Amino acid sequence: MSTFNLQYPQTNMRYINEDGNTRFVTDFKGFTMLRAVSKYSTNDMCKGRARMYLDEDTDVDVKASMKRGEGSFMSAVLRGDLLDAMRNADEGNYQALVQGLIKKEIEL
Repeated sequence: MSTFNLQYPQTNMRYINEDGNTRFVTDFKGFTMLRAVSKYSTNDMCKGRARMYLDEDTDVDVKASMKRGEGSFMSAVLRGDLLDAMRNADEGNYQALVQGLIKKEIEL
């Protein structure tokens, strides 16, 4: 599957920040990285977090709140910064991102 077959969800990814500006939990690149982590990671904690961000039933305010407390790896994923995410990944998350790249599931 390539990234052309994915649709970025339009609901539960958009929120209003403290300044009244519209922000997104992540962009399409980050969305594709979250999908790879949720599918291929052996790190159960990060896999669960990725699934939570992808879950359409999770309230966007919860996602925005959790985003502020993420560590270096998940913050890089949510920013859509593949290189920084790979630098900060443990072995399980690194391999998940590699699998996503091999299968052309991550937007570059």
